[in-house]
Amino acid sequence: MNRIFIFIQPLILFSVLFCLPGCKKNKSLKASNDPAIVNITIKKIPLPDAPVFNFSEKAIKTRILNFLEDEGGYVIKLDKDVSQVDKPWELAMVWAVRPVNNVSPAAGTKKVHNRATEVSVQILLRPLFEGARQENLQAESSEYITFSSLHGKELEKRLRNAFDKCLSQTLAGVILESRMMEADEDKLLAYLKNKELHVRKLAVNAVGQRKIFSLAQRLRLMLKKETKLDFKMRIAGVLGQLQDKKAIEPLSDFAMKLDERHAVVVMEIISRIGGKDARTFLHWMESGHPDPKIQKAAGRYLKKMEERKFK
Repeated sequence: MNRIFIFIQPLILFSVLFCLPGCKKNKSLKASNDPAIVNITIKKIPLPDAPVFNFSEKAIKTRILNFLEDEGGYVIKLDKDVSQVDKPWELAMVWAVRPVNNVSPAAGTKKVHNRATEVSVQILLRPLFEGARQENLQAESSEYITFSSLHGKELEKRLRNAFDKCLSQTLAGVILESRMMEADEDKLLAYLKNKELHVRKLAVNAVGQRKIFSLAQRLRLMLKKETKLDFKMRIAGVLGQLQDKKAIEPLSDFAMKLDERHAVVVMEIISRIGGKDARTFLHWMESGHPDPKIQKAAGRYLKKMEERKFK
């Protein structure tokens, strides 16, 4: 079971990471105004009862450097004086292997799997210069593994494969996000139309962070067409960030189809966008919605709209 960009538990605090020695320099350096990675830090979170599995820092760093070199977009200038680099970045990685849990035996391909563990990787790409469009870029990935206690020798190989997969996914995620933060509007629109859900999610985040109002129309269309509730809620939030008054109608239709917990969130977004249409919708929700909790919430947001009006 693969869960891309979802870390199973908030056990990582990047503020406790220490800088590690740099690797050897990349042979071909691009122009000095390209974004440059000047430091790479790696930390493994030790967890009790986790499978014994280790990658050396040198081996991990080599994998990271090879990936960045193949993808392009970043110059590698490890151990360079930050003041001598126009756009220095730091890449911080944390990884962990979860403790083994007993699971109900389930038929595998040839064996009965009665044990489970998980490999998790998180990467943070942080600018070390002022004026960057984003403070941090972050991606997370985890790979769930089931195995048989009678065939433990195969586990280390599977853990290594899972680690490599998670590392590639997280690196690809932060690089893609960094490109979105620099992309022009046409390119960002293409990302919003991408067939891959995780690409569309990153693109919506970029629109919100960069406040690109011209793409609000596309977000309104996505709010109607997308099927995943968590993603639709994120789109609604970005439309709120953009203060898109044309979004009141699709947001209202969306709120009407939601349960109480989610409807209240969308009503707050509508109230913060404000305007006549928002007020009309909230009045209707206050007086006409069958759920008393939603009625009460609508009245509360109407009151807050009035308070903001006179501030």
